[in-house]
Order: sequence, then structure tokens, then C-alpha cells
Amino acid sequence: MSGLPPMGSSMRMQATGARQQQQGAGNNSNDSSEEEEEAAERGMLRGSHGSSSSSSSRSRMSWERKALRLQYILTIAAVLLILLVVLHVVALGRQQSSAANDSCTRVTSSSSSVPPSAVAAVPSPGMSPAPVSRVVSMLSPDLDVCWRNPFLSGVSEEDVVSYEAHYAAWWQRRSATMYRQLTHFYYNPNWHPDEPSKDTYAKLTAGRVGDELLPVIYDAQRPWPCPYGPNGEHHVERLHKPGEGASEAKQICGLSKYNELITKQKERWPELFASSAAAAAPDECIVYSLGSNNQFGFEEVLSATTSCSTWTFDCTSSPPTTSIPRLHFEASCLGPEEFQDTGKNLQLRLFPMHNPAAEFKPSSDQFRPILEKVKYTTYYKIVDEKLKHTHVSLLKIDIEGGEYATLIDMLSDPVKSRTLAPFQITIEIHWWTRGIGHAMLTMELLNLLYRNGYRVVSHETQWDPSCFELTWVRAFC
Repeated sequence: MSGLPPMGSSMRMQATGARQQQQGAGNNSNDSSEEEEEAAERGMLRGSHGSSSSSSSRSRMSWERKALRLQYILTIAAVLLILLVVLHVVALGRQQSSAANDSCTRVTSSSSSVPPSAVAAVPSPGMSPAPVSRVVSMLSPDLDVCWRNPFLSGVSEEDVVSYEAHYAAWWQRRSATMYRQLTHFYYNPNWHPDEPSKDTYAKLTAGRVGDELLPVIYDAQRPWPCPYGPNGEHHVERLHKPGEGASEAKQICGLSKYNELITKQKERWPELFASSAAAAAPDECIVYSLGSNNQFGFEEVLSATTSCSTWTFDCTSSPPTTSIPRLHFEASCLGPEEFQDTGKNLQLRLFPMHNPAAEFKPSSDQFRPILEKVKYTTYYKIVDEKLKHTHVSLLKIDIEGGEYATLIDMLSDPVKSRTLAPFQITIEIHWWTRGIGHAMLTMELLNLLYRNGYRVVSHETQWDPSCFELTWVRAFC
């Protein structure tokens, strides 16, 4: 037993013998085995290289797709930015005047007989409006030329463009003009005392303050055209009853030719009267007269020289004692209802007939109880609801400081004023005799008239030079 080799040694000897036997049995098989191993190694290498190449390709394709998406996003953003810039430029262009004349620009699509405002105000049912030539005003940028106004029947588009170009420059100089005129007024010893406490109503009236400040109201050398005189000359009618004071005279543009002007309008702009809205065309001459003071000379002359129908409004006067053809009297005062029944009537502070150095009250107590109890009715309640008029041809205002309430109430409605504000206004306006508040209110009223498309046709200074008669025609609406 002790002579037997160990078990581990025996097993090793058997394995060694087996390997020698295998080596001896087939030396040729070694070559083929080595070739197979080499082929397997080459196959494994090729598989490894193929997997790496496929992964790299997929990664490259993923980055290309991301770059393409980013390119699309940047392109869309650039297009949107360009559109926003174009829209902004177009919006600015609609509000600004052209560089050529600083005032008006004409955008002509094609020749057409359709007026711009007719397209907006009287569209034909089921029909698209024809291309038109549009005039854009710097003073009234949101409005078009008011071709439906009969008092514009003799005015050409060239007249409008030329006038607006002139007034764009005038408007730019207006503040400087006011500064210069006020300097002249305050430092003229014949017009204004060195000591403000010595100001008197007589000093203001004798000082011709109205004439001095006229250049900030309008350019008297270039009024809005009223070409209804001989040979188409600028001509304003002066309606005045003989025997009445000069302050009762009113200057009107073309009213005695109203029917002729309407006929001309229909021939010039037939589309304006061709639609179902033609019933709203201003065929009938309708006049509103605010303020009478128991004097009806204006209404009598109007009745004798025109075919107009007149409505006179005055809550402080009585109806006429004699019949006047086509005259209707309404015991109403026109103005805002905001301070109704409060006892606060700004007209008491603006009443012209007293010394501005005194307290803000009328010189005669007969007006105070009347003005404190005035019941106002708004302009549009009268026109639109009560009388149901589709237009007002002329509005005459002579109400001693009440003009501010009436006009500001009327022109502050941006919708109704487009179609129902009067075609022409003649107004007695009192300039700044009640102090700084009065001056501010006057300037705001003038600006409001310009913004609403009104232009001054003429003026006349009254016996009190701080008081003007101004006649305005609505050129834009």
C-alpha cells in the first residue's frame, strides 16, 4: 500500500498521458483548430467594430434631427418678428402724415367716384366697397373727409390736402405763437397794467385781447374754403335782422344754397344716396338754435331766406309772440345731466356780463335764480330720441357761457358724434375773461372741435373784443 503513488500524482500522470496521446494521434488537426480560432477572433473583431459604427451613426442622426428642429423654430420666430415689425410700421403710417407735406397722405387704390366716408357710413348691402382715395389728417387722424356734408360739395380733394398741409405746420407753431402773443399782451402798457390787481373788465375789452389771441384759434389768412360766392369765391353769408344789435348777426357758409348743394352732392357721389341708408341723407335743412333771450331775429331771417326748419331751445326765455314759419320752440337747455339738481352750474362762473375782478357772480341777480335751476337735456336725447333727426345741418349757439357744457357734452361721445354732430356750427365764444380756469376750458374746447373734424370758416369780433363769433364746418367725420 505504501508503495502506491499518491492519488493526485496518478491523476496528473493520466492527464499528461492523454494529452500526449492526443498530440500523437493527430498533429494535422492542430492546424485546422488554430485556423478556426483565428477565424473566430476575426469574426468577434468584426462584430465589435460593426456595433460601434452603428451606435455612432444613430448618435449623428439624432443630432441632425435636433439641429433641424432648432432651425425650424428659429425660422418661425424670425417670420413672426418680421410680421410684428410690418404691423407696427403700418399702424404708425396710418397715424402720421407723409414726409412730403407733413400733414396729408393720399393712398389711391384706383380711380373711383365713391367718397371715403360714404363707404364707411352708407355701405351697399351685399356689396364690397369700391377702392377709394383716402386723405389722412394730422389734426383729426381717426376721421375721413366728411363728403356727406353738403357744405363740402364745392370743396375738392386737392383743397382738403392743401389746407391740411398748411394747418399741420400751423399746429406745430401754435404753442410758440401763444407764448409770443401773451408776451406781447402782458408787456404792452396800453393793454395790460403792471399790477394784476388793477385788471378790470374795461381794461380787457379795451385791450383788444381777442384780436391779440386770434392767431392761436386759427389762421385768419387761410380759413376753410366756403366757395359759394360769385365765380366760386370764398363767401360767408351774414344773417342779421335790421334793427337788432350787431352781436345778433351770424355768419353762415352756404346755407341759402342748401338745396343746390344737396343736388350737387347727389351728382358727385351717387353711391352716397344709392343704398338702403339713403333715408339718412341730409336732404332736409334742419337748424338748431340755442339761446334766444326773447329775440328771434335770426329765426325770422332764416325763415325768409332759406327753406330750413328751425328748432329753438331756451329754458330761460318764452316762445315768440308772433308766428314764424317752420319755427319750433323748445323750453329746454342743452348740456350734460351730470350735475342736475345739485345747484352746481359752471355757467354761473363763466357768465360774461360782469367784472372779472369782482366775485364770480352775474352783475344782475335776475340771472342767478334762473341759472341755478337750469334743467339740462343732452344733445343726443333731443336729436336721436325726441326729434329722431338723422342729421343737423346747422347748430347756432349764443348762450352766454353755456357753450362749454353743450359742446363738450356733444363732442365727447365718440360713436354718436360721427354721424349726428352738426355739419356746421356758428358759436359765440367768450375768451378767458373769467380767469385761468376759463382760459383752460376755452383752449380745450377749441382742441376738441379740431379733433372732431371741425375747421374755422370765418370769425367776427364783437363789441366786446374778448368775445368772438366763430363759424366752423365739419370737414372730417
